[in-house]
Amino acid sequence: MADWSDFAEELSEEEVPQQGIAKVATRKVVGTHDQTTRKTLALIILCLISLLYIGLIGAFILGKVTSDQLTDGIAAMSGPQALAAAAIGFYYGSKHG
Repeated sequence: MADWSDFAEELSEEEVPQQGIAKVATRKVVGTHDQTTRKTLALIILCLISLLYIGLIGAFILGKVTSDQLTDGIAAMSGPQALAAAAIGFYYGSKHG
């Protein structure tokens, strides 16, 4: 079994990396119109569904909603969540189909 203290002594915060050893390509790749649309729609749908869940759970935490109402609210949001999943799956799946 290795003694990890040997490895820790070799590392130092003062070490400076060698020049050119960690270059990363910085060219920005611009997506096509379809890719940009898919990304935008997916983010909008994800944000809206997240806001619904955050609002419902926040209301429960603040005592505005009972546990039965929370359960009913989550069950009611399963429909919009399924539609959101289908829409996102359609847009991303249509690229490979």
